[in-house]
Amino acid sequence: MRDLPNSFKGLESNYQQSHESRRLADAVDGGHFTSTVAAQCTTNFAKVDYSSITGVCQGPAYERSSCCTAFNTLACKYKAQVNDFTSTCPIEFMSYLNRAGGYPDGIFVGRCNSNDKICSY
Repeated sequence: MRDLPNSFKGLESNYQQSHESRRLADAVDGGHFTSTVAAQCTTNFAKVDYSSITGVCQGPAYERSSCCTAFNTLACKYKAQVNDFTSTCPIEFMSYLNRAGGYPDGIFVGRCNSNDKICSY
């Protein structure tokens, strides 16, 4: 896997954290999150339908092209929220997506995006 931008370091391994804790000190190493409580996300990612991703991105192969196309299509519908690293939105989006599809680390972040954003379109 390629080197991740600073804003993503630790995100893949930590996005399973409960969003209720709101403690994101370890969520991203040296990125946008700090040891203080991040702003609560105003988008309810628990209510999002993730089937557009889970229906096409399935293991064990997790085909990059179809997984990334589906991921970017859904993530970019919420571009402002998932790219707002001053809030809990990026962590919540990834956490609920992982719950919906049971995805292992590295399927999306660092593979389906560029720069320091979840949605880079």
